[in-house]
Amino acid sequence: MSSGLFALLDDISALVKVAAASLDDAGAQAAKAGGKAAGIVIDDAAVTPRYVVGLAADRELPIIRKIAAGSLKNKLLFLLPGALFLSFFAPWSITPLLMAGGAFLCLEGYHKVMDFLKPGDGVAKKSAEPTGQDAAEIEDERVASAIRTDFILSAEIMAITLDSVAAAPIWMQGGVLAIVGIFMTFLVYGAVAVIVKADDLGVALAQTANRAGSALGRSIVTGMPFFLKALTIVGMVAMLWVGGGIMIHGLHVLGAHAPEEMVRHAATTLAASVPAIGGLVSWLVAAGIAAVLGVVIGALVDPLARNLIAPIVKRVMRGRLKLGIADRWGQAKTVLAKLDAARARGIDVTADVYPYEYWHSTLTVMFPKRDFTDLAAARFALTHLSTPEGMLLDYYAPEPAFEGKTIGQIAVQRGEEPAVTYLWLINRALAWEA
Repeated sequence: MSSGLFALLDDISALVKVAAASLDDAGAQAAKAGGKAAGIVIDDAAVTPRYVVGLAADRELPIIRKIAAGSLKNKLLFLLPGALFLSFFAPWSITPLLMAGGAFLCLEGYHKVMDFLKPGDGVAKKSAEPTGQDAAEIEDERVASAIRTDFILSAEIMAITLDSVAAAPIWMQGGVLAIVGIFMTFLVYGAVAVIVKADDLGVALAQTANRAGSALGRSIVTGMPFFLKALTIVGMVAMLWVGGGIMIHGLHVLGAHAPEEMVRHAATTLAASVPAIGGLVSWLVAAGIAAVLGVVIGALVDPLARNLIAPIVKRVMRGRLKLGIADRWGQAKTVLAKLDAARARGIDVTADVYPYEYWHSTLTVMFPKRDFTDLAAARFALTHLSTPEGMLLDYYAPEPAFEGKTIGQIAVQRGEEPAVTYLWLINRALAWEA
């Protein structure tokens, strides 16, 4: 009996060793795949900080946290199962899909090159005029936009990862995809959080009495714009290098070997001339050629995207119209005329109107900058977004007697301007909650 027990323990020990070796292999595969996706990671870290520009400082980290959660959801709930499905049922589709993603990266990189060479000439220029959105809507819109962009970049990361472990067992593919997805998300958004808050740290250090700390703080504040610019350039080059490399390797897998062989020959030849740093030279040459090819591919894809793909996307996109704010009152006929004109041009567009008299939110929702001492902002909110009579308190814990009254009625009761009453109500509620 004891010999049987020892045999069982020996079998278990062997299984544990095999499992440990498999986990080590999965970790190594994850590290290899993560390295290939480095270009996308750098670009993601360079792009994401723009989503918190212009918003209140105390909302920056919560917004990044929301985007990171959305990114994890993209990778683990949607892309990972999809990647395993393709690997198991349609492995032949991985290379074409990877090349489609590579072409997208080349296109994005090409646009960044054009923006760099001709600042301000971008196709999509956003109006600087007020949108009439409240702070919560602006935040939700930016988070949603960031998560949509992340989905594309995450898809590329997962596709590159899957391509790196295509020959591995399905369970190891799933493990590597999960490891890379989680690690890359924490790496990107951890770095973004540090970048976004670096200015605040610099300002805090600059105000300290310590001379060295103050000098360091000033250096951080002064240097951050240059750092972000450099990060953007590195991300642009990395995106082109990764995109071009994907296209070269994809052509090789599909049977067109000449491009990859030419790149390898050029890299090997130049590396042989400087053997002391041959490995570095070989990598730089291959990456440089891939990046240049990426620009060329991006330039070729650009007219196709603008003239064929974009119109199709616009035809199926759905938007949201809100006529609830004061500045939009009376414009329903104008909006309906625009919808009719769009339909006449063949655009499939619809709009829903919700027949409610009030929408529910908090008193603070009208302050995008979250400054509840700003009288001008309060006046703007009660003139352009709503009216003193249009804001009704259905619940107000600090003073239940105000419930059921409008800001206008409370202002008359207090004998002061409605905007002053508005700020007073907010600050009293904040003090009560504290």
